[in-house]
Amino acid sequence: MKKPLLAALAIVASSFGMANAQTKASPAEDLVKQASFYIGFYYNGSAKVPYWRELQKNMVADVQKVCAGDAKCGYDKGREVIVTYMKSLNDPFTRLVTEEEYETSSNFAEGKGPSTATIGIQARELPGQGLVVLEAFPGEPAFNADLARGNLIKTINGAPATIKALQAAEASAKAIAVEYSAAGAVKTASIIPILVNDPRLPYRATIGKALMIRIPHLYGSQSTSVGARVHSNAARAVRDNAAGIIIDLRDAFSGYDTEALLAAGAFIKEGGFIYDRRFLGQDDSYKLINNGGSVEGTPEGGKAVLAGQANPATQYTGKVVVLVNKVTENSSEMLAYFLQKAGRAQVVGEATAGQLGVSGGALAQLINNDIIQVSEMRMLNLDKTPFPMNITPDIIVPEDLAALAAGRDVQLEKALEILGAK
Repeated sequence: MKKPLLAALAIVASSFGMANAQTKASPAEDLVKQASFYIGFYYNGSAKVPYWRELQKNMVADVQKVCAGDAKCGYDKGREVIVTYMKSLNDPFTRLVTEEEYETSSNFAEGKGPSTATIGIQARELPGQGLVVLEAFPGEPAFNADLARGNLIKTINGAPATIKALQAAEASAKAIAVEYSAAGAVKTASIIPILVNDPRLPYRATIGKALMIRIPHLYGSQSTSVGARVHSNAARAVRDNAAGIIIDLRDAFSGYDTEALLAAGAFIKEGGFIYDRRFLGQDDSYKLINNGGSVEGTPEGGKAVLAGQANPATQYTGKVVVLVNKVTENSSEMLAYFLQKAGRAQVVGEATAGQLGVSGGALAQLINNDIIQVSEMRMLNLDKTPFPMNITPDIIVPEDLAALAAGRDVQLEKALEILGAK
């Protein structure tokens, strides 16, 4: 994801949407008019999208069919039409973002923590059994209560553990009674959700003879840099004489593309990308300089400026494996791509989310309070060839939640095997 640059244009477009809201059209139609303007005006992703006037005409016709002449037809019907159109693009980056998602990513970009109270885990449902913990973030309540990756949460406050049950319990901000299994032993914990002020930067762990760098996201701020943290962790692998580095990008969401490039600079000396926008004269290019220790950005027709720096920088030359899965998205896909393309890492896991070939950001809040995100740019290599839409791993190892709950991380096992680091 690019760093936000279009606030002024977003305000203009929001004013346009509100002007339409003053007509006699239904609320659903007003919402569709506003969203179709954003998509038709800004979109420059992989799909073919008409310019906004034609797109608006087509989408308004669709919502009028749904509303069937009801002048009070609500936002929910308009939202259905918008989501249906977005899905038809087959571009998962272009979507409606929840307010919580937007606020959390904004917080990370300001060096803060998640926007709502949390116990600090990522989990996925294992049908009929409960929630498999994918990550317990260091320093957060679940981690402090000794929960860890691979634990199976069976009940939450006495009820079957599901994502919805966890979210509802966290929203209550009261102590949560958790029953879970760890290495076959049944355990219980009482965990109080809190507002976390930690931006969840990359952290390291020694796994066998390898050093693993876990990267939850790629957002940076004025006070924090994911890319610089990766450089420092790579330096630690050199000091520890590790057999290799495992970069864990599983379930890592987006961030800033420049941070992905700077992180890659710990392993490659050259590389970069071009933002290909819909409008002439608006393309920006970014490249690694100083042997991978810095990122330089150049607006089309403008002068180069420093866009990121690791101080001190590291150039790690040992073996590298990158772990990805179907939830690895956008900027996180980009980091894996830079290393795979340069031949510096073997990628292990599943095909990624499919947001690699585009970039953009949350443009504005719609009149129903949804936030619209649009692929504003196509991603090009410095030689102007397009990025693929996703990462195909060098070695495909599907996620196995049942094995993880039983104590085996099959993707991590493959990484250790490649590095000879078990």
